[in-house]
Amino acid sequence: MRRGFLKTSTTQSRPAQTDAAPARGSQRRVIPASSLFKLSDNLLLKIFTLASRPKLKINTNSFDIDNHSTFFTKKVDPLPFRLSHTSSRLRTLALSTPALWATLGDFALRSSALLDIFLVRSKEEPLDICISASYISRRRLNQLVAHVHRWRKFIIDNDTEGFEDMSDDASEGDLDLDDLDKLKSLSDTILRHFEGCAAPKLEYLDLGYISSEELIFILSGGTPALNTLKVAGAPIFPADCSSLKRLSLYTSPGEWFPFDHEDLEDLWGDMLSLTHIQIRGEIVPRWPEISDVSPVKMPSLRFLDICLVEDEEACPMIQPHCVSALLATISAESLGHLSLSYMAPEILSSFLTNLQKGTFCFPRVTSLTWGTHLTKEQDVKSIAQYFPAVRTLTLDQCEAECFLKALLPGDETSPVLWSALRRLNLQWAPIPLLRNFVTARSRCGHPIQRIWLLKVTGLASDANRDHLKWLGNNIKLRIVSNLATFQAEAIGWHKAV
Repeated sequence: MRRGFLKTSTTQSRPAQTDAAPARGSQRRVIPASSLFKLSDNLLLKIFTLASRPKLKINTNSFDIDNHSTFFTKKVDPLPFRLSHTSSRLRTLALSTPALWATLGDFALRSSALLDIFLVRSKEEPLDICISASYISRRRLNQLVAHVHRWRKFIIDNDTEGFEDMSDDASEGDLDLDDLDKLKSLSDTILRHFEGCAAPKLEYLDLGYISSEELIFILSGGTPALNTLKVAGAPIFPADCSSLKRLSLYTSPGEWFPFDHEDLEDLWGDMLSLTHIQIRGEIVPRWPEISDVSPVKMPSLRFLDICLVEDEEACPMIQPHCVSALLATISAESLGHLSLSYMAPEILSSFLTNLQKGTFCFPRVTSLTWGTHLTKEQDVKSIAQYFPAVRTLTLDQCEAECFLKALLPGDETSPVLWSALRRLNLQWAPIPLLRNFVTARSRCGHPIQRIWLLKVTGLASDANRDHLKWLGNNIKLRIVSNLATFQAEAIGWHKAV
């Protein structure tokens, strides 16, 4: 590419039936860089300020609510530094715009001197911070804590590429056994620094790296603006969670979340403003019997995503009624989206038994994600009976055949199960049966309007081609080639329900 020119591309829209179709009619045009600098200072500042903001995206493969790695990069100098070394005009603009310096990633944390530059030039702008074990020390923690009143987002990155000792002398290398002690030292140091702090502007807190075997409260000075909390592998929470809207508890594979059911009940009792709860991993407190569970009323809760232990042999502490006890603990009459990932046979049996007993029901759930393969049509009918308002059904990691057969309309005298059902997201489905299902639902006045199908081997076979064409002509059909896109729809964290 020639110096002084910017290369962009324009692409025609893809076909509506698939997101895997290649782009056609793509063109490339070269725009002189000088055209950009003909803009006014105000417009340039708006562009650069928007470009400097963190881009938070869902990463369903690692169960992260927000994947900040696209912004807090280690290898690229951040935007304000690049601007300040481009031209005198851009340097003046960068130095006069504190918001450009208010994002602190690994680059800003490479040294205390660099961190000071960002802290001074950002003035009193709210700070978005991402720290990792590779670029943190006691001195830099002290520098950050001195500006705790400005924190807006604070993320502790799960980075194990290398550790620094708790001094300003860097040491690099792969994680080894000695690094486990450094990790523990890092966690203890962070906890001590955060214990009594007040963070009045903090909105997003991700404690992805801290480890602890006991319930600990931090930021006791208050976090009145805290909206989103992500806790990974250790029961560490801000002292004040009254304003919290979104909570994610998760563990990495092979790790357990060590805390008691009573602690969970007490915590949720202080989090009555929650609208979203995500619980994923081996979070296995000793649940009481269902009859002894005291429901916590959560009137604001709209979204609940549960994925507990998938392999009971890997976690001998698992109890068959763990999912049932968790659902019985949460009393959320306004729940709109429920995601239940794979359940082992004993856990599924307990869930279906308690569902049929009326231990819990979900009259207002309009979006259901189900992740356990079923072979009995009666089980599907039982689920449909206690989820009467479902409009969107997502089957994640399980086949659709049993569901489609059970939900096929019978004769005119038989009630239609899930009469409000309009959308299907299916990972594996027999296409001829799916066409029959769509046809039957349309004839009885309860039509399916939209279907997502994950692109798997054999989907576009000769036997399916005519059926897919028919579906594409009669409903909104999308073939999804990206598993992460499908799972994001399945988890549904960002659904408006």
